[in-house]
Amino acid sequence: MAIFEYLRLSLIRPDQSSLIGSDGGPAREITRREYLERVLSPSSLDFEYRGSHYTLLRDGIYGNIFVGRVGKQVIEPYHRGPEQGFAIDTVDGWRPVWLLLDLSSDSQLIAIQTGIASSKNLLQALFERIQSSLPAREYEAFIEYVSDAKEFWRVVEQNRGKLTRLEFTFVPPNALGLEEKIKAIVEAAKGVGSEKTKFTHTNQSGALDPKGEYVEAALKATSEGAGSVSLKSGRKTVFSSEKNRKTADIPTAEVPQQKDDAAIN
Repeated sequence: MAIFEYLRLSLIRPDQSSLIGSDGGPAREITRREYLERVLSPSSLDFEYRGSHYTLLRDGIYGNIFVGRVGKQVIEPYHRGPEQGFAIDTVDGWRPVWLLLDLSSDSQLIAIQTGIASSKNLLQALFERIQSSLPAREYEAFIEYVSDAKEFWRVVEQNRGKLTRLEFTFVPPNALGLEEKIKAIVEAAKGVGSEKTKFTHTNQSGALDPKGEYVEAALKATSEGAGSVSLKSGRKTVFSSEKNRKTADIPTAEVPQQKDDAAIN
């Protein structure tokens, strides 16, 4: 089975507008879709992550979906033939995974095949590379995993009476629609220059009781990729949206091995 992880790409405009746009011309307000279509227009984009070389290969836009493949350059061992005594040798190659990006909304959903690196860190490295090459930052990129809120409530029930720490972290509110009760607090935090806002709730006796309108709103936002949430019992993390990721399992035979318009559609 091929495993795809879901993440949310949230784009926010910097507070200070630039005089120069990402195309090098005079700045004008562009939509998130226009921005993404522009920065992802090259046929390939090279970037580095943890000392390894990666390339994003653009396959095209199919309806509202940008489709590409991220490849990691690898050196693979293999054995020569019997006439060489099955001697070990190496060959340079690439290990690609599929990347799908929904361009249809203000907060883009990403599905990326696993197998070459941490999905979130890999995508962050890609967008850091993209933004570093632009004359100005028209948008700041925030990437978070989409997670399963139902699992959070199961863990709460399982550990009731032992919960000591609950932590929510949110991306800027205009990057992704937040519940109004959460949005107002996060907006206030922007006044001190914070890029992300973190709320920490503790009770060392284990009497932490996550419930109510605030927790439900915060959990809804983080599970949709507007931030992250973690829950602890003592020193043990019993729930983390970073690990409780929403995924899709696709039969390997149904995943194209190369660009195939019919199969991709």
